[in-house]
Amino acid sequence: PKILLVPHFVGEAEIQHLLELAEAGWIPSEVGSGVYRSADEAKDLLNNVSQNRTSFSCMLEPFQTKTVINIEHRLAALAGIDVEYL
Repeated sequence: PKILLVPHFVGEAEIQHLLELAEAGWIPSEVGSGVYRSADEAKDLLNNVSQNRTSFSCMLEPFQTKTVINIEHRLAALAGIDVEYL
């Protein structure tokens, strides 16, 4: 897939806002494990926290704040897709 680098796509104030939103939501990242035995990944794979993986993740909610909405709309326009598909 095509990868783009967009300098200053997110401004300093937006970065600070995103970090503030994420601050309370960091959790250890999970990894998938299991064996494919059927066409149903929900049955075959389990996500668990790994003792070897040291990363953390935070999921923000779509349309969570006006700042998030603005970033989502810019990203959708850049990707050429509707914001609902982000």
